[in-house]
Amino acid sequence: PPDAIFSSAGANDEHRKFLCLGPVARPGRMISCKLDDTGYQEGTGNMAHKDLREFTAALQSGGDLVVIDEAVDWDQELAGIGRLSCEQGGPAFMFNTVKDYAGWRVLANPVTGWRRYAVALGLPAGTPVRELYRIYAEREQNPIPPILVNSSPCKDVIIPESDIDLFDLPVPMVHDGDGGRYLGTWDLVISKDRGTGWVNWGMYRFMIHDERH
Repeated sequence: PPDAIFSSAGANDEHRKFLCLGPVARPGRMISCKLDDTGYQEGTGNMAHKDLREFTAALQSGGDLVVIDEAVDWDQELAGIGRLSCEQGGPAFMFNTVKDYAGWRVLANPVTGWRRYAVALGLPAGTPVRELYRIYAEREQNPIPPILVNSSPCKDVIIPESDIDLFDLPVPMVHDGDGGRYLGTWDLVISKDRGTGWVNWGMYRFMIHDERH
């Protein structure tokens, strides 16, 4: 299990805990990046959005995020809505009320589709796909240098290892007949061996087996 589970919660957030159904990273040292008010600028190394909240606000302002306050069931309903939207080229969803998980909200499909991918890069949602490839290739050659810090807003809520129960997270049951509930089904995972430094890139599924695994 991880050393701890980290969650971000702003001072004015009604929902104190948050689960994003997208790429999952193991908690570790925090990275802070240089920002300005204009988003990513070619050649400057600045990020397009300072955090996930700013990104989701950008999606919502462009009509690419639908906020659902009505209660949704984690057992197949939540994932079913997300899957249907993917198949029909629909929007991302912010589920503010999840059955059995008061205080949690779930973001689904944040970067599915070229429009949301463009917004994630700080570009207009209608940017042509060929242009997205070109810009991505350019930026890949100029990575943003990380700045290691001791604390970050994503550690506003910390659940220590001794208190971790993965079933406390609003993880969805995706399909009828699945072996369990999946934190991720199509994720890029970058892992590093602490002893040798060897790095592995791969796509893995994350199914919850019990409270700790």
